[in-house]
Amino acid sequence: MSQPLILPSATAAVSHLTRDWRFVASSPTPLARLARLKTVITGVRPAPPSRALRVLQDSPRWNGYFLFLGDGQLTPRHRYTLTRLRMLRGRL
Repeated sequence: MSQPLILPSATAAVSHLTRDWRFVASSPTPLARLARLKTVITGVRPAPPSRALRVLQDSPRWNGYFLFLGDGQLTPRHRYTLTRLRMLRGRL
């Protein structure tokens, strides 16, 4: 196995590094803790309404496609993607 190439200029720069520093994690302020708590409490939202289009059956390979239909209608782009996915090996 070959040894890594170490350039003299890189070695000189590395020799001046301080390697004995100690990391001490700081604790968040009470205001920061309160802000995090507020985000957790108010950020929780229920999942949007959804429904399964097809019941899953046993298959060795699946192609999953998750889509958002803001107005409840498939667009030509959705139809194109579904057509391409149907051409792949595996179930859709």
